[in-house]
Amino acid sequence: MVKDLVANLRVPNDELQMHCAATIFKCAVDQETRELVRQYGGLLPLTDLLSANENKELQAAATGAIWKCAVSPENVKELQKGGVISKLVAILTQQPEEVLVNVVGALGEMAKNTDNVALIRRVNGIAPLIALLTGTNQELLVNTTLAIGRIAEDPGSMPVIERNDGVRLLWSLLKFNHPSVQASAAWALCPCIQNAQDSGEMVRSFVGGLELVVSLLHSHSMEVRAAICGVISKIAMDEENLAVITDHGVVPLISKLS
Repeated sequence: MVKDLVANLRVPNDELQMHCAATIFKCAVDQETRELVRQYGGLLPLTDLLSANENKELQAAATGAIWKCAVSPENVKELQKGGVISKLVAILTQQPEEVLVNVVGALGEMAKNTDNVALIRRVNGIAPLIALLTGTNQELLVNTTLAIGRIAEDPGSMPVIERNDGVRLLWSLLKFNHPSVQASAAWALCPCIQNAQDSGEMVRSFVGGLELVVSLLHSHSMEVRAAICGVISKIAMDEENLAVITDHGVVPLISKLS
């Protein structure tokens, strides 16, 4: 079946290509399917479909298929032969949310590789990613925070994240009304705090930020509490900030979690 799907990606029929890409999107959660798509030469045709700006259904299907296929590192290498990162960054703005969710998801998978993070930075992909943090779509926010968190693991990318107000926007998402977004934002903050040039001062610059972090240890979500413990471990590396969160009662709250 996968062989036929890949073959039909090359047929110049938008509807046929859309259905084939959408099927790959659904099936590529399976590792064997992802490998077969690569083996049958389906990754580059999917990359070519990214330019289908006039057909958003086709573009959504193609970006979704690329996202799921990019879970496999071998596929990421193959996708990059078609310049997939620059093509994904090129469609990071003025798109329907169903396309953006997939584009950002794909970039998040690409960002597992440090060389790809540097490439995302070089093609100016960080700023448009950060701009998406102001939205309200839960799935898009989770994918975006995940991608930015992986990019922040590269110290060379942190100045770009800071210049574009990325850390403040991530911190503001700790107030979001869904635990999956809160947790994902918190995990993204960990490398941001670790790799910022003056992380102690940066953290202190967020009015009420430390109090907010400590308060989230009361969250009913274990996922949120775990992520917040990660944030606290980074905050505590600065003595002044450690003193502040200690005053807010962080020690007994953490001890209750054990």
